[in-house]
Amino acid sequence: MAHHPSLTGMMGLSTEQAEAVKQEERGKIPLARRGDPDEIADWIVHFASPASRWVMGQVLAVDGGLGLI
Repeated sequence: MAHHPSLTGMMGLSTEQAEAVKQEERGKIPLARRGDPDEIADWIVHFASPASRWVMGQVLAVDGGLGLI
C-alpha cells in the first residue's frame, strides 16, 4: 500500500508507521479513509469563491466525519 506523503514526508514516519496510522484512522473516520488533497482543495476553492459570501464566522470541519466521533 502506498504511503501518504504528509505522514512520511512532513511527519517523518517510516512507511510501516504511516500504514499503522492510516489503519488506526480507518477505524475512527466514518468514511474509513483519509481525505484526498483534491477533496480538501475543492472545499478551499469553494469557500474562497463568491458563492460562499454568506458563510461567516463558522468553523467547518472537512474531515470525513472524524469530528462526529
